[in-house]
Amino acid sequence: MFDPGVPPAHLENTIMVLQTGGLAHARNALAAGALQVLLADSALTDISLVRSAVAEFGAARVGAWLPVKRMEVDWSLDTQSNGDFKCMVPSNPQARWEVLRSDMQRTGTEAGAWIEKLARLDVTAVLVSVDMQDDRDLDLCAGLIERFGSLLWFSPLGVANADLAAWVEFGQVSRLVLPEGAVGDAGAERLVARLGSPRPAVELAA
Repeated sequence: MFDPGVPPAHLENTIMVLQTGGLAHARNALAAGALQVLLADSALTDISLVRSAVAEFGAARVGAWLPVKRMEVDWSLDTQSNGDFKCMVPSNPQARWEVLRSDMQRTGTEAGAWIEKLARLDVTAVLVSVDMQDDRDLDLCAGLIERFGSLLWFSPLGVANADLAAWVEFGQVSRLVLPEGAVGDAGAERLVARLGSPRPAVELAA
């Protein structure tokens, strides 16, 4: 569940996403019974917050939420590498994901590098929210899973009818978080219809 600002009195069996909250918000959520807190903007501002949270609450109760989007490509004129030619050079020759703030503003932080920093601090879950548009996104997804494995969970960022079966088949996703209610139920039904059931490699969490 996303932090409503003032956490409910009882949060048993809940994982709380703290879009903007810091250590005090995490402390309140865990005291109310949350199983785990996922830090977001506050960790991007000061990664030492993650270290402090792990030290105070334990690694099993601390994770991170990463909304991500494909990095934009800017082109510039290269006049230095070859005096006889002028070449247009892309800023990001390889597709990469960029971490967003909770208000969906770009940060310039590359997702893989950020996840690696979080992993070194012993967080036990990173929820990546993304709208995969094409094969490049699926390749990026598979690459992150190859690097970080069971640390990663994935969820759609904004597209309600995401092709989750492609995420599983080609992006190698094995842990999905779906929204509660009709939208999540419809996504799970489409996934089961495409891949069959049971599918031990896929975990569905509402």
